Amino acid sequence: MARRTWSDEFLNQMRKTADPDGDEMVRAILSPVEPKEVRTRLTDLVAALEALSGEGDDPASDIGEIRQRMREAQFFAGTSEILNDLKLADQAAEAGRVSLWYGDRAAFARFREVAVHALRQGLESLGVDDAETKRDPRTWYTADYKREAYNQLLVLSDYLAISPELLSAQNSDIAQRFAKYPAGFLDFFSPVEAPAWVDEAKLRMAVEVWEKNMPFVLLTLFSGSLPFCYLDRKGIPLLYETGKLTDSRYISQRLYETGLMLDSVLAADGMKVGHDVSHQRQQLDRAAKAENLQIRYTRQGRPMWHTLSDEEQIRLKTRLASAEDGVDPAKRFLTGRGVLYSKKVRILHAAMRRMALGNGHGHSVPPEDHGRSRECVFARMSAGGWNSEDGLPINQEDLAYTLLTFGYVIPMGLAKWGRAPSREETEAFLHRWKVVGHIMGVRDELLTDDLQESRELFESLLGRVRSEPRMAVATTAGADQGGDAGEQVTTSSAMTSAIVDFLNRYLPKRLHGLPAVMIMDQVGRQNAEILLGPGKPGSLFSRLVYRAVTSLSKIHSFLDRWIYQRSRLLETFFTHLMHDVGVAFVESWRGPFERRPFFLPEDLHRWKLEPGVDEAYVARLHRWRRKMFLLLVGGLVTLLGGSFVVAVGVAGSVLQGGIGFFEWSLLASLPLFGLAVLFMWTMVRRTLRQRPTQ
Repeated sequence: MARRTWSDEFLNQMRKTADPDGDEMVRAILSPVEPKEVRTRLTDLVAALEALSGEGDDPASDIGEIRQRMREAQFFAGTSEILNDLKLADQAAEAGRVSLWYGDRAAFARFREVAVHALRQGLESLGVDDAETKRDPRTWYTADYKREAYNQLLVLSDYLAISPELLSAQNSDIAQRFAKYPAGFLDFFSPVEAPAWVDEAKLRMAVEVWEKNMPFVLLTLFSGSLPFCYLDRKGIPLLYETGKLTDSRYISQRLYETGLMLDSVLAADGMKVGHDVSHQRQQLDRAAKAENLQIRYTRQGRPMWHTLSDEEQIRLKTRLASAEDGVDPAKRFLTGRGVLYSKKVRILHAAMRRMALGNGHGHSVPPEDHGRSRECVFARMSAGGWNSEDGLPINQEDLAYTLLTFGYVIPMGLAKWGRAPSREETEAFLHRWKVVGHIMGVRDELLTDDLQESRELFESLLGRVRSEPRMAVATTAGADQGGDAGEQVTTSSAMTSAIVDFLNRYLPKRLHGLPAVMIMDQVGRQNAEILLGPGKPGSLFSRLVYRAVTSLSKIHSFLDRWIYQRSRLLETFFTHLMHDVGVAFVESWRGPFERRPFFLPEDLHRWKLEPGVDEAYVARLHRWRRKMFLLLVGGLVTLLGGSFVVAVGVAGSVLQGGIGFFEWSLLASLPLFGLAVLFMWTMVRRTLRQRPTQ
C-alpha cells in the first residue's frame, strides 16, 4: 500500500478546521438560555398535562414521558425560580402516577392541577418581554446550570466506567440519575462504534508496553512529549495564557491530569472492544452449538455483548463464514474509562476553543479583568479577536501534532532510556493512540499507525509549528506585576522552564542540571536551544549521572528481554513493580484544588483551593512529595543496580565458561532486589497513605 503524504495546502486547511461535533456539544452546554425557548417548553408541558385524563392503555407511561421532558427542561430553566417550579411539577406528576397505580383518580387529578399550577407560575415569572426577563443578571443565568449539570454527569460517568452494569439496573441510583439528563447529553457517553481498522491484538500489545515501562514513559513525558508540545508556537499560547503550566502553584495538578489521561487510555481496562450481536444472536447460537462453545450475553446500555477467547472467535467466525445463512459481521464498540476520558478531553478542548474565541458564557470575562494582561486570556486574544493567521484555536493540525507527541514521541523516547520497543510494539502503541485520536475527533486523514508515516507526519508538522529561537511573545514576571519589563522569553521556553523548575524542586542541588540534560537528549540540540536557551547542556556531573542511569536501564532492558521474560514469575514481578511505581508517581502530583480533572471550567483561570489549604499545608505537601520522589527514584535505581549485578554475573560466566560466577551474582543481587521491593512497594504504599491533610 502506497504511503500517504500531507501537502502544505492540506495542512493549511486543517489549521482552519476544528471539531464540529465537539463544538456542537459544547454549544449546547454553554450557549445562553433564551426566555423564548423556556416559554415554549413550559407551554408544551402545560398542554401535555392538561390533556392527561388518567385513562387509556398506559397512563402511567404517558406521565413518565412528561416527567422526562420536565427533567430535560430543568437544564434550560433560565432562573432558579423556574427551576424550582419545574422540580415541584415533577414531584407532583410522580405523586399523580402513584395515585393512578392505587386507582385513586381523584388524587391524580389534584396532583395534576398542582403540577400545572407550578408550571404556570414559571410562565408568569417569565412575563411577555424577553428583554425585561434577562435584564437582571443576578436572576437570569445563562449556562452555569448546564455546565454544572454536565460536570456532574462526568462524575456519574466515572462510576459507569468502573461498573457499566449499574446502568442496566433500572432501579439503581446511577440509572435514575442518568435518566434525568437530556438525550443529547447521554448520547455523548454511549459506547463508540469501532472503525473497521481497529485491531484488538494491537490494543493489547500497547498495554504491555505501558505497564512494563511506566516510570520511563512518565520520564519521557517530562523530557520529550511535553517539550515537543511546547515547541508549537501557534497552538501553545492558549495554554500559556491560562497560566496553569508556568505557575508553580498549578503545574503539579496539570501534570497529574496528564498522567491520569495516559493511564486511562493505556491501562488494560482503559479501552475494551465489545461486539454487538443483538441482530445475529440466533445465527451465533447455532454456530456456537455446532462448535460446542458457550456464549454468554450481558447488557451494557443498548448493545448486547459477548466475549470469547481469540481461538474461540476464530472457530466461530470460520463456522459462520462457511454457513449457507451466513450473517453480517457483528458491530464492534469501544468502551472503558479511556474512551470516556478521551471524550472528556474532546469536550474540554471545544470549551477552551469557545472561550478563546470569545463565545463563552457571561462569567468568563469580568469587565474589571479586561486590562490585566496576565489575568485574562481574552485581554490578549479575544479583545482584538483571535489571530486568524494562526487558524482556529486547538485546530486539527494542533490536535494531530499533540497526538503524535504521545503516540510517536514516547516510543522513540523510550529508546533513549534503553527501553526501545520493537517495531511491532511501536506500531501497536501508535495504533492505540490512533484510536484515541478517532474518539477525540481528529480527522482520519491525520491518523496513522505506520511507523514511517508517523515519523514523516511528525517531522512535517514540527517543521510547520516550531518556535523560532528568538521569537519573543511573553515577558518575565517583573513586567506582569507592573514593574519594569524583564527579559523577553518565548512561550516555549517559559513553559519548559516551569517543567525544569518543578523537577529541580525534588532533586539535590548538584543534579539541578539533570532535567536540561534529559530534555536535550530527547528533543535534540536544536530544539533544546529553543526550549532552554543556548549553552545550557547541564553540568558535567549531571551528564555523567544521566549516562549512568540510561546505561543501567539498557542493561535491565536487555536482561528483561532475554532472561526475565522467560520466567512467568519474574516477568509478572517486574511488570507489577514498574506499574506500581508509575501509578505512585502520578498520584503524588495531585494538587490541593477543589477540581476534578476534565471538568468544564467557569473560565480559564480560576482554580479554587480546598478548604484549609494555607502556606503551611503547601510546605508539608512539598516535603511529602519530595519524600515520595526520593523513595521512588531510590527504589528504581536499586532495581536497575540489581540487574547490573546480574549482568556482571552473566558476563563473568561467559568469560569463565561456567555458571559459578553467575550464581554468585544472583545471590549478590537478591539484597538489591529486596531493597527495591521495600522502597517501591512497602514504603511507597505507606507514604501514599500518609499524604498530608488540611
